[in-house]
Amino acid sequence: MQIIKSVRERQKILLNILIYADKVMTENNINYSLAYGSLIGAARHKGFIPWDDDLDIVVPYKDYLKLLNLPELNNHSDHYSIYFSKNDDNYAYPFAKIEDNETRCCYYHVLDSGGAFLDVFPMTPAPIANLHNYSKYLTKNHNKLAFANSKSDNPVKNVIHKMARPKYKKYRNRMIEEVFKYCNMKDYNYLIDGTWSDNREKEYVPQKWFKDYRRIEFEGHDFKVITHYKDWLELIYGDWQKMPPKGERIGHHYFDLYKL
Repeated sequence: MQIIKSVRERQKILLNILIYADKVMTENNINYSLAYGSLIGAARHKGFIPWDDDLDIVVPYKDYLKLLNLPELNNHSDHYSIYFSKNDDNYAYPFAKIEDNETRCCYYHVLDSGGAFLDVFPMTPAPIANLHNYSKYLTKNHNKLAFANSKSDNPVKNVIHKMARPKYKKYRNRMIEEVFKYCNMKDYNYLIDGTWSDNREKEYVPQKWFKDYRRIEFEGHDFKVITHYKDWLELIYGDWQKMPPKGERIGHHYFDLYKL
């Protein structure tokens, strides 16, 4: 295996995943939007945030369910494929990832073992009348899942993590069930990334924002974003155009990446 050391080389591998994912989703009439740091990168830098080695998209839940079942993404022997709880029972997260199967991530503090990845988060109906309890329940299970899926350099702490490990599927499934049970609501006005949002009581958005899309530049290619992407970024980050202090300009994924 060959280690990929530079952030730029990691970014190129991630970009190729996104190019493939965009092609597949466009061919299958699936809507999506760049999200979070990837959306900031597109809006502020026309590409990756220079120090970031992460890619995120969100997909409206009906399109998300369609995406999970595409045959061209469900062969894990192919170069790129999708991973989620139904096609990989050992998969740890309540959202999906599209991975480069010709790479391998070796994590420092998480018990994952997949390849370089594009995070794919579903946007599901937000239960506004019950948002506090919804958020509290998901945050509790999110934290338990994160703990069960972690490892530590401290031998004593690592024993505790290992004891919690058998329960990670329970927490994962609880989160999936809670998020998707509201998809049966007939009348809803807001959508939310319930699976992994940092602030579920704040980060819900009008459903109508996910009716209209445009394409903007990202690393010399054009990818989809919701037309209201600037409003969305302001809702989550406030002044998203302002650069963070130099000391905070660091990547946030803690793993070594290898080319197989």
